[in-house]
Amino acid sequence: TMDNEIYEARVGNESFVENFWLNAKREIIDNRKFLLLGLACILGLYITTGAIMGYNGVGSGSSGVVIFTFYMMMFAFVGASVAFSDMKTKEERLYSLMVPASAFSKYLVKWLLSVPVLFGVLVLAFYIGDITRILTFLMTADNPHNYPDYLHITNPWKIYSMFDITRPALILTVLLSAYFLAQAPYFFGAILWPKNSFIKTFAAMWVIQTVCSILFALSVKYFPSLMYHIGDSLWFMATVFILLTLAFYVAGFYLYRRQQVVYKLI
Repeated sequence: TMDNEIYEARVGNESFVENFWLNAKREIIDNRKFLLLGLACILGLYITTGAIMGYNGVGSGSSGVVIFTFYMMMFAFVGASVAFSDMKTKEERLYSLMVPASAFSKYLVKWLLSVPVLFGVLVLAFYIGDITRILTFLMTADNPHNYPDYLHITNPWKIYSMFDITRPALILTVLLSAYFLAQAPYFFGAILWPKNSFIKTFAAMWVIQTVCSILFALSVKYFPSLMYHIGDSLWFMATVFILLTLAFYVAGFYLYRRQQVVYKLI
């Protein structure tokens, strides 16, 4: 188990912030090739898709947002699933556990890279892909300036909020909380079963979502009045989504703290 006495002996008088930054730098340096490859894959797919859209004169507005959102979810799931890839083998686990940093510091670095940083990269990739769409259209289309609406950068936040024009901020809150909730099980699964984490978590979530869908369908059938209150329950939904997401993160941390070098890898 990660022993605080070993941590204190090796870190000495370093403050948490100093040790955190040292650990963050180590994490990035140790995984720089993997991180750069992941960044290249994300940008490459968004740019390629944007170029194809621009060449064919499609993909502006909601259609492009749907495609790029699908990419976003897939990269979010995969990125979270490999957060603890250094725990797959005994040798990698030994190196990871012996790094002179607290379990919280190590977990926080991995969480930051896999959740908020990855989210920022994916949002940036959306705009890069959309700008590529416009530039490709300008270079390949005949009289592209005859289509001024197509030359505008898509605002995904506005399109998302169009689900309910009277409460756009609330809709965005629900959708963003749903995104992080959808990703959170994959981050938890990365430490629960480091080997083939994405496949195992995907299978587990498919079963859970199937059961939940059946229960929801039954609740609507036997309590049809619930459908009339969904619009008034969006804040409740967002709150539940946020609490469940935090529960996955907290459970993941406590599971990470209990990791040992000798471990039955599943």
